[in-house]
Amino acid sequence: MFVTVKDSITKPIAFSTIIVSDSKEENNIIAFASSNSKGQFTLAFETALDSLWVSCRHISHKTIQKKIKATSQSINFIMQESPDQLKEVLVKAKKNFTVKGDTISYHVDNIKSEKDYTIEEVISRIPGIKIEDNGQIKYNGKAISHLYINGLDLLEGGYNIATRGIPASAVKDIDVMRKHNHSRIDIGRTESDDVALNLEIKKGQNLVFGTARGDIGDPFLTTLGETTPLYLKDNVQNVTSLKANNIGKSLKNLGESLISGDIHLNSLQFQTDNLIQLPNVTGVNLSNLYWLDNESLAATNNTLVKINETDLIKINLLYNNGNEQISNSSTTTFIDDSSNNTINNQSRNILETEKIEIGLKNELNRDDFYFKNNLQLKNIRNQGVSNNILNSSTINNNVNSEQLHLVNSSILKNTIFDDKIIKSGLSIELHQNEELSKTTPSLYTDLLGNYNTTTQTATQKAFNAGAFTTINFNLFSMNWKASQELSFLTRTIETSIFNGPNNSQTSTFPFTGNHDLNHLKTITSLESILKKDNWKITLRPSLNYHDIQTDEVLNDDFDFNKSYLFFNPDATIGYKWNSKWYTGASYRRRLSLTDDNNLFNSFILRSFNNLNRFPNEINVTRSNNYGVFLSYSDILNSLFIKANLDIFNNQSDFTFSTSLDQDGLLQTEALEIPNKSNGYKFTTNISKTIFSLIKLDASAGAEQFNTEQFFNNSFIENQNDRYSTTLEMAIDQGTWYGFSILSSYFYNNSKTSFSQANSRFLSNKMTLDLYTSSKTRIQLGMENINSYTAEQNNSNTLVNMSFYYKPSKKLFLRLSLNNIFNEEFYSTTFSNANSISISQFGLRPRQITAGFNYTF
Repeated sequence: MFVTVKDSITKPIAFSTIIVSDSKEENNIIAFASSNSKGQFTLAFETALDSLWVSCRHISHKTIQKKIKATSQSINFIMQESPDQLKEVLVKAKKNFTVKGDTISYHVDNIKSEKDYTIEEVISRIPGIKIEDNGQIKYNGKAISHLYINGLDLLEGGYNIATRGIPASAVKDIDVMRKHNHSRIDIGRTESDDVALNLEIKKGQNLVFGTARGDIGDPFLTTLGETTPLYLKDNVQNVTSLKANNIGKSLKNLGESLISGDIHLNSLQFQTDNLIQLPNVTGVNLSNLYWLDNESLAATNNTLVKINETDLIKINLLYNNGNEQISNSSTTTFIDDSSNNTINNQSRNILETEKIEIGLKNELNRDDFYFKNNLQLKNIRNQGVSNNILNSSTINNNVNSEQLHLVNSSILKNTIFDDKIIKSGLSIELHQNEELSKTTPSLYTDLLGNYNTTTQTATQKAFNAGAFTTINFNLFSMNWKASQELSFLTRTIETSIFNGPNNSQTSTFPFTGNHDLNHLKTITSLESILKKDNWKITLRPSLNYHDIQTDEVLNDDFDFNKSYLFFNPDATIGYKWNSKWYTGASYRRRLSLTDDNNLFNSFILRSFNNLNRFPNEINVTRSNNYGVFLSYSDILNSLFIKANLDIFNNQSDFTFSTSLDQDGLLQTEALEIPNKSNGYKFTTNISKTIFSLIKLDASAGAEQFNTEQFFNNSFIENQNDRYSTTLEMAIDQGTWYGFSILSSYFYNNSKTSFSQANSRFLSNKMTLDLYTSSKTRIQLGMENINSYTAEQNNSNTLVNMSFYYKPSKKLFLRLSLNNIFNEEFYSTTFSNANSISISQFGLRPRQITAGFNYTF
C-alpha cells in the first residue's frame, strides 16, 4: 500500500500518522507508520480480511478515516487544517520504535543506556518486558516462545546464552513479534497469542564477534572469566560460551530451557524428580554475590546449519560443573493445641553438580509442511554434603545421585481436507536414576535399630512413550480443534533403608521395596472458539482415562489395578472493548491423580530428618477454579495493565500427617481422610514508560489459602492471608545520572483455632549511577531488607560501590568494593499457621575486585 498525504493546497504533510485496522474503532491494529518529508510512505502487510479501515492523523489537521478493499493500491489523503491547531510546535525526539502489523521494532541505539553492555540489559528497557533472575524474558506477563538471531532460532529455550553474551552495540533492532507463529504452515491458518523476539545484528560486524569479561578479587582470591564469541553467516550460526567464577555467581541455569514448548508434548513426557532431596544451597531474598560460596564452570556450544531456505540442523553441547555452599542457622517453632516443639539447626550445605547435555535437532519449516525432530541426552551427577547441629546433636548427611535421561521427540504438521492443518507428535524416553544417602549417626532407631549410619538407596528405571494428533477445522461458523493424546509409562522403583548392615529386620517390606508401575493414559479434547462481534467464547472440555497397574514384588497385599475416567470442563469468555481493553471470565475443573513418582509404599528418607511413606492408594484430587481477568495494552503510549482474580476449591482423598519428635526428626504419612482447601488469589501488574526516560513496573497481590493437616496427632485448620506490593523504577536515558529501585513489601497472617502469627517483610534494592564524564561512571548499590514477627525484628543493610572507566567504545575497566561495611550475617524471620522460623545466613566478607568488559 502506497500512501500520499497532502494539505488543501497540495503541500506534502510530513510526520502524519497512518493506522490500518480491522474496524473504524481500531479494535485490532494491523499496521502503523509515519509519512516522510514528502508526505509519503509504503506499508506492507498480510491480512485475510476483505476490507480495511485506514486512519490518517496529524497534530494540526483533522483526522480522516477511509474504508478500503484489502488489495495492493495507492491512497491519497487531503487533510484539512484543524481550527484548534497550535500556533507553533517544536518536537525533537528520537524515534525509538516502529510498528508493522503485529511487530514492534525497537531501535537499540535509541533506547540503550551508556552503561548497557549486553543485549539483555537493552531488552529489559522495552515497555512490557520483564527479565527473571534466570534470564527468562516475559512480555506483558507471558514468557516469550522464541528468541531469533537474524530470523533463526539457534538456541531455542536456552537463549540466555545469547542475551547475556551478545554485545548491545552489535544489535540494530529488537523486534517484538506478537501473535507469532513459528511454523510457516500456521501463518494465516492458526491463531496464536505467542510473543517472540528477533535480534537484528548490524551489518558490518566482524566475522567473529562477542563479549569477554574478567575479574580478580582480594583479600581471599576470587576470579571470574567469561567469553561468548559468535559466528554468524548466511547459512551458519555458532555461539560458544565459556564461563568460570567463584564470586557467588551461579551458572546452573545457563542453557536451560526457558520456554514452555509444545503443550501436547509436555503432557506426554515423564517428569523426572529425585526421590531423595539434595542439600539446599539457596539463600533467601538476597543477591547471591553476598552469601554464595561457589566454584562454577560452564561451557556451551550451539551450531545451526541452514541447508536451504526451509531446512536446518542444530547441534548443542553443554557442560556444567558447579560447587555451591551456604551456611545457615535456623530456629523453627511448631505450635499445636497442647505444646510447642522447636527445631534448632546450624548447617553447612555443599552441593556439587556436574551436567552434560548433547542435543541434535533437525527442522523443515515450509509453507505447507513442518517437521521437527529433537534428540536429547542428559547426564546429571550430584554429590551433596550437609553438616548439621540439630537440637544439639551433630548429624552429617551425604547424598549422591546420577541421572541419565534420553528423549527423542518429533512434531509433524501438514494440510489435509481443504487446507486444514493436522499436527502429530511422538515422544520416546528412557530414564534411570541411582540415589544414595548416608547419615551419621543413625536416625529413627525405634524403627531401624541403633547402629552408626542410616543408609537410604533408591533406583528408578522408566520407559515412557506417547503420541498425539490434533486437527483444526471450521464448522457452524466456529473454529474447532480436536486432539487425542496417548501415553504409556512403565517404571520400577527399588528402595531400601537400614541402619548399619542391612539386617533381617529392615530387609523386608516396607523398609525395602521393589515396586513396578504401568500407567496408560489417554486425553481426548475438543476445543471450540466462537467469535461474534467483539465477543470470544472458548470451550475446552476433555476426557481423561487412566489405567494404573502396580506390583509390589515383596508384598502382594500392595498390588492393585485401577481405572479412572474423568471429565474436565474448561470455558473462557472474553470481550474486546477496543484495540486496548480486553476482559473476560473463565471456569476450569480438574480431576487428577497422585503423581507417578509417589505411587510406591515403602519408606523413603526424603531428607536426613524427614521420613516419608506414601499410601497404597491413589489420591484423587478435584479442583474447581473460577477466574476473571482484565488487560490493557497501549503500545504507542507504552502502558500495559493486567489484573487477574482466581477463586478455587480443592478436595483430595488423603490428608497428610506430620509428627515431630524431641530430636527434631519428622515423619510424614498420608491418612485416608478427605482433605479440603479453598481460597482466592488476586494479582495486578502495571508497566509504563514515561518520556522514554522512566520505566515503571508495579504489582500488587492478595491471596488467601485455607488448608487442613494433622500435626502431632492434632487436626489443624489453617488460614493464611498474604498481601504484597512491588514497585520497580528505572531512570537512565540521556541524563547525567541513572537510578533504579526495586521495593517489595509482603505481609503474611496465619491463624488456627489455637494460634495466630503474622510476619512482614520489606526489601529495597537501589542502584545509583553517576556519569562523572563521558568515560567515567560511579555506581553505588544498596540492599536493605527488614523482616518482622511478634517475636523478633531483623534489619540488614549491605552496600557496594564500583568505579567504571571506558577508555574506548569496546572496553570497560571496573574497580568494585562489595559488602563495604563487612556485614557477617543476614537474618530473616517468617511465620506460618503453626510455625515461626528465624534464619541466619553467613555472608562473604568485604571484597575488592578489579575487572574489565570487552566487546570484540
